[in-house]
Amino acid sequence: MKTKEAKKIKLFLSNAVTAFMKIYKKEISTEKDIDLIKIEFCKENFLRIYKDFIEELKFNILEYKKIQIIYDYLCTHVGNLKEWSEYLNFIYLPEYKKIIEGEFEEKFLMELKDNIESYVHRICSFSDIYYIIPENDELLDTENLLYKFMLELNLSPEQIGRIEFNIFGDYGTENVNSDGVPYMDFKFDFDEMKIEIDQLTNTNNEKIILINDRLFDLEQWQVKYDKLIIDPDNGSHYEYSDSFYPHFKELCHIELKRYEKMEELEKAIPNQTENIRFEKIEPASYSWKSSGTDLLELVVALHKNDTIQRKDGKPLSRKELIDFFQQLFGLEIKDVEGKLSRATSRKMNMTPFLDNLKVAFENYRDEKEEKQQKRK
Repeated sequence: MKTKEAKKIKLFLSNAVTAFMKIYKKEISTEKDIDLIKIEFCKENFLRIYKDFIEELKFNILEYKKIQIIYDYLCTHVGNLKEWSEYLNFIYLPEYKKIIEGEFEEKFLMELKDNIESYVHRICSFSDIYYIIPENDELLDTENLLYKFMLELNLSPEQIGRIEFNIFGDYGTENVNSDGVPYMDFKFDFDEMKIEIDQLTNTNNEKIILINDRLFDLEQWQVKYDKLIIDPDNGSHYEYSDSFYPHFKELCHIELKRYEKMEELEKAIPNQTENIRFEKIEPASYSWKSSGTDLLELVVALHKNDTIQRKDGKPLSRKELIDFFQQLFGLEIKDVEGKLSRATSRKMNMTPFLDNLKVAFENYRDEKEEKQQKRK
């Protein structure tokens, strides 16, 4: 199934809403940036992208000939568009009042809002018609409504006649239609799965697990619903999944290779802080005038408090932070663990250096207050 244009128009409308809000909130105010937005979201671009989407929709209708599959295609890729229109209309812009009061690019904002709402309404009407129920609680002749709708897409009566309008069947509780043909499962759409993957920000392991789970799910789907056709001339292939989910397995394996390669590169790049050697210490710009134990007392407290963190988001080890401060001051603290052990075993005062810092800051405060009193 083709999904490129549906994804494109969804992204385009999403970006249009974002651009609208940035101008509306005056987060973008330079003439150059606004001009670029006006070019990108002009009326002609809305129409062009919409026409491409309609051609893809018509292709899928004629290719699959099942209105339920088309409905699922629309819900999966453009199903939440209506929320954006309502977001603009009811939260920020009741009757255009705020735009007019703002007096800032009001003409463009009003046109942009109208375009967003217009095309959202057009797209959502494709799936909304599925649920039209009359006021007298009697079912409308839904097939006639859909037939009329297909005519509006410039499909011929002959083309429409080959479409299955079984919209009140058992789809959703059964996984195959009356002819034994399985319905599509959009979790095997690689582009959709990639969006799921990109939302996992913790570790590559989670992404690898997701991909492998999806591959096993596809194999189970094939065992349950698909047919393996053995063709001596053209090679073996699955009757449905090879056309429903083309190249899904290949794309997954490439994605897995990406994470394997990333792990190899990370292992190959040495951790600079762990490989520091202090046999030859270069002169530093600053020097530490207190003891090595005092520096350890300070650094361990900073580390325990998570005051200093790595920019790349990786965990910062205590050794790494101690090594950094040794580099900073051009010194080497011998027997770090022994000094820390003795410091934590103090009986009278475990943190004399930190306590002295506290007293020093309090003295600074007292001196500042004394100077302010003298000025009065």
